[in-house]
Amino acid sequence: MKLLRLLSPAVVALVASAAAPASAETVSAQYNGINTSGTAHIYRDGGYFGNFYAAEMSLSLDGVVHDAYCIDLDHSIAAGQSYTATLELLPNESPYCEMAYILANYDAGGSNYWGSVIQVAMWKLVYDPDPWDGDDSSLYVSEADIEAGANALIAEAEGQCVMSCTGDPELTVDLTGGSGGTVTVSVNVSQGASPVAGQAIALTASSGTLSDAVVVTDASGNATATVTGPALPLTVDATTEGLDVYQVIPEAAVQALAAFIPTSCVHDGTGSFAGAALGNPSTIGFWKHQIKVWSSGKGNAQVDSSTIASWLPLGVFDSAFDSLQSLYDALWIENNSADMDDRAVQQCLGTTLNVAYGQLDWWSPIDLGGDGVDDGYFWEFWDDAEAAWDAGDYETAKTICDTINNL
Repeated sequence: MKLLRLLSPAVVALVASAAAPASAETVSAQYNGINTSGTAHIYRDGGYFGNFYAAEMSLSLDGVVHDAYCIDLDHSIAAGQSYTATLELLPNESPYCEMAYILANYDAGGSNYWGSVIQVAMWKLVYDPDPWDGDDSSLYVSEADIEAGANALIAEAEGQCVMSCTGDPELTVDLTGGSGGTVTVSVNVSQGASPVAGQAIALTASSGTLSDAVVVTDASGNATATVTGPALPLTVDATTEGLDVYQVIPEAAVQALAAFIPTSCVHDGTGSFAGAALGNPSTIGFWKHQIKVWSSGKGNAQVDSSTIASWLPLGVFDSAFDSLQSLYDALWIENNSADMDDRAVQQCLGTTLNVAYGQLDWWSPIDLGGDGVDDGYFWEFWDDAEAAWDAGDYETAKTICDTINNL
């Protein structure tokens, strides 16, 4: 069954051919028997292989009991059997990543069905060279409900890696100011040089309202959230749990094991945002000149046309600009004959170009009176311009953008 928690005390039996991690520890192991009841008729490489227990097992390591799942079908083990083994970290790669994901998110919970489903999923991950290609001939079971459940687990786990406590885990948090009084929180989780997908990250903000208290990373290890209405400076803390998956290599000829021991740790990261300084916004005349140089091929531009083109598309009120020609048409209007709505779009397009040019940020403080006292952030004035536009007060919208362009 699906867990609401991150960690699951489980042990997995694996073949001993896995790559050995750097550190190793000798442990005393004892197989105690099965926790759930169930069998499965296994077919390997197109032929019948046999009827095996497909159940959650119990394994003790140095006297500590863990749940267990057999994956080594080529060796046997008996209840009560004790042996010495070497405990080593598993590599952070497929199929071990997928095994860790399943065991971190699912638990039999005393259910015979779930004990069998998880067990068969572990077998498939070890013995099928590509468990996601739709060809189950390498290993499948004749029990249809168990086969379907195992395949569903494997499909969900594809590409998922659980963040570990070792191996250079990294959690970064970046904050970026946005429009409408928002700040975007961008989280990235990696393990060595690889992204960690499916990792749950808890977020807390020093002020404002978070869109999500918990985010989950995508295939690139990224996750985002939004803080609305924060007071600056804003800090956002991110925390997540890591855990380690181990390989238990026996000295005797019994099943080799990988122990999913609930050894957890906490990784954290913090991002901060204090707004952005006001640059040097340019007037509408400046932007008319830049686009005129592109149109005529004459004169010198301070901002070349390829740079301006890279900012497209841009949106201003109800208008969209996706070409240099559309910019030219909006900037080069006849001011004496143009309607006020056209002039509002012209001035606010200039303001939008100042944002794209890096001279204005949504969270730049604006001092309209020149008295050294900030009257608000740029996003607040832009919201006022949009509200005026929506109300049909085009002159006010134009005046707001014109004033900002002339700061």
